[in-house]
Order: sequence, then structure tokens, then C-alpha cells
Amino acid sequence: MRQQADRAPGDRHEEGVALVVVLLFTAIILMAVVSTTATLALGARGGGVDERGAYQALLVAESGQNTFAARVGSLARTSPYTGTRTSELTAWLGTLGTYSLGTAGTAELSLLNVTPKTTGATFTLRSQGSAPGAAKVVVQDYVVTNARLPRTFRSRAGLTSLPAIDASNGNQRTEGRANDGVATRVRSGGTPLSLPALQPGVTLPVEDTGAVLVGDYVRVNGATFRVDGKEEASLSLVRVLPTSPTAPLTLSGDVTVMLNAVAQTSPTVGNPGDLRVSNAGDFLVGEELTIAGKAATVQAVDAGNGTVRLGWPSGAPASLPEGTQVFRDVTGMRSAADITAKSNKLDDISMTSGGQTTNDCTTSTLCAGERDPLLASPTPGNPSDPFFTEQLFGLSDEELNDLVPLDNDPTLPQGEIKRVSAADFDRIFSGNARGSGVLIVDGDINSNINGNVTFDGMIYIRGNQGGKFNGNMTLNGAIAVRGGPIEGITTDDTTTQATGSLLINYDAVSLRSQLLNARGVFRVQTEPGTWRQQ
Repeated sequence: MRQQADRAPGDRHEEGVALVVVLLFTAIILMAVVSTTATLALGARGGGVDERGAYQALLVAESGQNTFAARVGSLARTSPYTGTRTSELTAWLGTLGTYSLGTAGTAELSLLNVTPKTTGATFTLRSQGSAPGAAKVVVQDYVVTNARLPRTFRSRAGLTSLPAIDASNGNQRTEGRANDGVATRVRSGGTPLSLPALQPGVTLPVEDTGAVLVGDYVRVNGATFRVDGKEEASLSLVRVLPTSPTAPLTLSGDVTVMLNAVAQTSPTVGNPGDLRVSNAGDFLVGEELTIAGKAATVQAVDAGNGTVRLGWPSGAPASLPEGTQVFRDVTGMRSAADITAKSNKLDDISMTSGGQTTNDCTTSTLCAGERDPLLASPTPGNPSDPFFTEQLFGLSDEELNDLVPLDNDPTLPQGEIKRVSAADFDRIFSGNARGSGVLIVDGDINSNINGNVTFDGMIYIRGNQGGKFNGNMTLNGAIAVRGGPIEGITTDDTTTQATGSLLINYDAVSLRSQLLNARGVFRVQTEPGTWRQQ
């Protein structure tokens, strides 16, 4: 009773206030915790969505880069690129400007820093990948290339055939020039270029350098020079013969290139012995040569070191100065079997070498007996052995197939390396046409060639050629026929018909220029180590 009497009258209204305060404070804290947790959760979820979108955009951008080279290859097969200017290359590649991955996103591609040349050109590809709410950019540098044949020149006849050759009917002719020829001319203009006496080096302005390689030897106005460098319209030359000129030399007119020459003065010549020569990869083991009037036989070739090992049947020369021309045994026709020639046409089966014109044979009987031992297959009875392709191009069949994919376009190549099936041969050589470069035909040709066709370069038939050249076909270059069997297509060889109106003009320098400069498949390849993200 006393305790109750001690309370003030208003105390009963304050009962439970502390509890209410505690509950309110607790509720506020819980609301803050829930709000913070929700905010963090939503932020994390939003961040995850953004990160996933950014990653997806990056994958889309990379896909645009990763598929670009393959898509260029497909475009090159359907719409070959033939331009030379920056605007033309940009426009051609620009048709691949968008790459879509459907719902995953789209890559927008653009070209930067495009250079004007087709071969060896470089450019940068910018790929911007887009995904919902995000975009990423990656860039990559690329180089533009064309497939090229090895820089060797192994052709030693206007017509080379593993099967026998029938040249007994029609107006067929095979003639031309071997071992050297005019490659270009000195560019004229103003005062003629004069090379002072005893001065070895000169930069010579010329009209074109496409038929000349660094390391070649050329003749200008009676002097012999080694080619130490070249630009598009000039040659860097070092005089080697005469070794000590005492009078100035005016340089003008023709620049004649020797396809092969002694590349280092040899004070003594071994028998057998190694000799450094220009373009050593041109030579074949067993091949016969003439150097300084002496006959020699190639016993080994070391193309990497630029040497050939020679045996000298009648004795070696005492010495050989640098720049001495090496003459190869080049003829109008070569076969692993017989060559049947029309007796009154034997004078047309000839080659000019070293200023001398010689016939392949003097009578049809003698011509029939001249089988080329270099064409004897390493596998007897199997002319499809790849050694023939290696002899011609320095490539195996597999390497040649990889370098030159089959092409379904039924037209003659125009400065290209082109490979077609025999089934397309009729369409390519029908009517009147002109082409250039290298044409490889897979399979047997049994039909006749009609129409007026001119081809500058080389034709290689990987099968039999059983048809006739009924039309007026002019081949400024060379033709090679492998025969069969090949890939199960045939079982027997068929005589190569060098009949009808076939004219083969074999000019070694012009043919070499076609082989060196023929363009293969247009390719775009990445420059290693240049991928980067922006």
C-alpha cells in the first residue's frame, strides 16, 4: 500500500514507453538492413547483367575478327580482287562490313590505315561488338598476300611430256630462245646515264623489273653486272665484267638477263667440284650444262648455299670469273618416250642458246631415239609419281594443291595461277580468247581445241592430252603433260598430240617472268601479336 501511495498521479501513463521505443528502434534498424541488402542485391544483379553484356559484346567483337580471314577467302573465290588502289581495296573489303551472330549480337567492321598495294599491303580491322546494353571494340592488324610459286625456273623445253609425243601432222612448231633474253630497257630521258671507268656500282633506271631477281646477272652495252637490289623502276648494279674497265660506259637500250651465271670467281675449278651459281634452285641432278665452252653434268644441288656440284666429262676449265654465263640444255620438246616429228618440220623444233641455233633432231629417226633420262620416273611404270610436279615447280602435288585450290570459273587466267578440272577445259579453250599466267589442269583431255587462243605462260596437264589443236593456238611459254594414271582416272598413257596448228614460242625470260609474277589465291592473314582491345 505504501508503494502505491508513493507514485505520482501521471506515472501510470508512462508505463510501456521504453518498450515502444525499443520496438521502434529495432524496426528502423531492420528496415535499414533490409533496404541496404536490397540495394546491394539489386546492384550486384545489375552489375552482373552489365558484366555479362560486356563480355557478350567482347565475344561478338572477337568473332568478327576471327571469322574475317575465312570470309575474305570466300569472297575472293566468288568475287576476285583485281584492284591496286587504296579506295578499291577498301571498297572490296568493305562488303564484309557487318557480321551478325543473330540474337547474340552484331559486329560492325571498319578498315583503318589501308595501304595501296595488293600484295604485301597491311591494314587494321576495327570490330565493334554490340550486345544488349553493352559494346566492346577489338582491333587487329592484317597483311594482304597472294599465293606465289617458288622462285625457281626449271622449264627446259617448249613441250615436256612423260608420254610419247606425236608431232607428225599439221603445222605444229616449237621454237624460241633459251637461257637469256631482254628483261627490260633502260629508261630514257635527258642525258644518257654514264658509268665512269673503274666505278663498279650504279643505280640504273629501267622500265620494269618484273623479270629480274636480286642475284641475277645482266648485260648492258657489253658489260656484265650483278643485281644487288631492285625497286619498282630501278636496279642496283655492280659491274663484274670486264673486271677493270678503263673507259666510261654509256648505259642505254636493252637490259639482257642471264638466267644462270657463275656467282663467285673460282680461281681453280675442281672435277668434280662445287660451283657457286645464280639461282641454284633452277637446276636438276643429272642435267647437262655448258660453261665457258666446257660440258658439265650436275651431280648435286644445294639451293640453300647457292651451289651445284659439277662433273666435267672432258675436263674442267682452268678458272671461271664471276658473271660467266651458264647454259642449260634447253630444247623444243622433251619426252620420256619417243618423239615422232614431221621430217620437213624438224628445223622448227629448235632453240637459240648462246647465239647458236640448234635443232632437237636432224632426222625423224634420231628424234625418236632421244628419250630424256631426266624424265624417267623414280617409280618405273608409274608416271603419276609426284617427281614430275617437283621437277617443274619445286613442289609436291599436295603442296601445289594447297597453294592453288580448284577453281570453277571457266575462263583463262589473267596473270593468275589457276587450277581447273579437265571437265572445264573445253569451256576455257572454246572460241577466241587470250590469257596469261599458269594454268593447271587436273585429269585427261580427250577433246580437240578449237578457236583462236593465245596464252602467255605455262600450261600443266596432270593427265593425258589425247586431243588435237585444231584451231590456231599460240602458246608463248611452255606446256607440260604428265600422262596417267592419275587419281584413278586413267589406266594407260595416251600419246601427247602436238598436232594441228599449235605454235609454241618458248622465250625463257618471258616465261620466267610469268611464273614469278602470276598471282595465286588472294589471302588476308593476321599479323601475330597485334590483337588489342580498345
